[in-house]
Amino acid sequence: MRYDVDWSDDALQQFAQKLRYYAEEAARPDVTRRFADIVADRILTLRRHPRLAPVGGLPGTRELMVELTGKAKFVIVYVVDDERRAIGIANFWSYREERDKGGKD
Repeated sequence: MRYDVDWSDDALQQFAQKLRYYAEEAARPDVTRRFADIVADRILTLRRHPRLAPVGGLPGTRELMVELTGKAKFVIVYVVDDERRAIGIANFWSYREERDKGGKD
């Protein structure tokens, strides 16, 4: 049985911001489509295998790496709720941005 996926408002805004960047600022509609497809595929995989990603830095979280290119890596931070059979996506951040400002390794 598959798990449902619930995105937090913050995670949705973060994901939308990345899509806007590739579509508008970088003027790369091809990358935007590929990025959206990769994220959708990873989310579908999580629905079937909610414990796929390693344990995250905060208690109860898991962190799934999504790689667009060798340089563009993103992390989906989520929690698994077995009782509800749901995955709660709490955060969607750029690995590079967080690493550059010293937030994540």
